[in-house]
Amino acid sequence: MGLLDWLGKLLGLDDSHRSDEDTQGRAESGGASEEHGATPAIAGTGASDVDGPEDPWVVLKAMPPGVAVARVLDWLEAEPDGPRASALRAWLRTAAQDSSLPADTCVRLSDFFIARGEWEVIEPSLRRMAQRGDALALPALVRLMELARQRGDVSEMSELQAEILAIDIDCPGVRERYMRMRAPVRTAGTGATLLAPDATGVAGGRLELVRELGRGGAGAVFLARDVRLGRSVALKIYHPAQRLDRGARLRTEAQVAAALASLHVIRVYDLFEELGAVAMEFCAGGALRDAMRRSEVPLHIRREWIRAVAHALAVTHDRGWVHRDVKPGNVLLRSDGVAVLTDFGLARKVGTSVEPHEGTPGFVPPEVRTCPRADPRHDVFAFGALARALVGENDPIVGPVVRAALSPDPEARPRDGVALLEALTAAGLKG
Repeated sequence: MGLLDWLGKLLGLDDSHRSDEDTQGRAESGGASEEHGATPAIAGTGASDVDGPEDPWVVLKAMPPGVAVARVLDWLEAEPDGPRASALRAWLRTAAQDSSLPADTCVRLSDFFIARGEWEVIEPSLRRMAQRGDALALPALVRLMELARQRGDVSEMSELQAEILAIDIDCPGVRERYMRMRAPVRTAGTGATLLAPDATGVAGGRLELVRELGRGGAGAVFLARDVRLGRSVALKIYHPAQRLDRGARLRTEAQVAAALASLHVIRVYDLFEELGAVAMEFCAGGALRDAMRRSEVPLHIRREWIRAVAHALAVTHDRGWVHRDVKPGNVLLRSDGVAVLTDFGLARKVGTSVEPHEGTPGFVPPEVRTCPRADPRHDVFAFGALARALVGENDPIVGPVVRAALSPDPEARPRDGVALLEALTAAGLKG
């Protein structure tokens, strides 16, 4: 079954809908769209007043798969909560397996699913693309290296590092990622004993581990009980392989978050340097990355999350810091749905010298190779990528700010989080 046949199945189209009249309409509609650059309508998304289940078929059937995928991504960016959004995302999951997709479309599709935390959807496609062995393979190799880092797979990271540097020896962040993980790490199956002195109690018995909340290349986060104060906390503990530089990173993470003291910045409670851990508030709503997968989240809630991140960046930049790793996985939701920015371990003072940026693919601005200093506009670009993943670039309120934040020219972006927040307020997104 082809991609467009699959779309027809998802949208309830059968052969009875595909008449000769539809075929003629496909040719006319598709030709006009490509010639004049207009965005074709899709039924139920609000993209036009035309209604009826044939519209998606008429538009997409006339397109090559790569063009069709790009158009569906455009539609989902414009209206991520449209009536057909769930069906279109399901279709994109099928499209991700098409080996004929152009490289640029494959990269864009991969960033769409990476932003949603759905690595498993795009990984096979990235591995096919990585086999090219030329410069076009670099985006796939870098994304696969990030996946290996999150898994704690040092062996694969070593292989990918060699492939990347053979193509581009100056590719930023590659050596640094690998060096921090070169020591052996154990797998997730070892549970609490991977990081903690014993299976249940840490910090001299003050904290009791309840369960693991998640892990990545740097370490793991546990739900723990503070016996002394009688409250639940999130305990972030670094892998043993990370502990050579854990002290500076942990102190930065704890001190910056504590100094910001904002509604939309994670609350840090304590630092356990001997354990390589930091205790912070437990956000029962989980990561924004996971919440974004739920298509039923109303648009006004998504906008509230966007404003919350902008507010956190405004405070961060106003106090002279650059976060340097803004992404959906580093935004958490409290039990009441309020979004907070977390993970300040890579934060640096504005203007200070930094190594090539190591952020998640899709959230790193293009100038990182040539900008050796921490710049708030790097966070602004990452904010734009996050906001685009939430509401698209064509949202009537947020869209213009998103497009400005994603400008390839740093000078064209809002200068910092304060300017971002001002722009959103001026556009009508008020707290």
